Amino acid sequence: MLEYLMLQQPIEGVEQLKLELADERLTISGRTKKLLVPIPFTIALKPKEMDKRLLHFEGVTFRRPRSSL
Repeated sequence: MLEYLMLQQPIEGVEQLKLELADERLTISGRTKKLLVPIPFTIALKPKEMDKRLLHFEGVTFRRPRSSL
C-alpha cells in the first residue's frame, strides 16, 4: 500500500524507489541525481510512536553505497 501511494505521487528527482517492510523496519531505497551524477541511497526507519493516523519514525540507518571506482 505504501509503495502504491509513493508511486502515485513521485518525489521529484528520485528514481527506482523501492519500499520494504521487514524486521519491524521500513526500508526505503532509490536513486537520485545531483549534478548529473546518480547517487543510490538506502534509509531504514523504525516506528517510534503513533498519534491517530500520523506515524512518527526514528531513523535507524542512512547509507549511500560506496562507488566501485
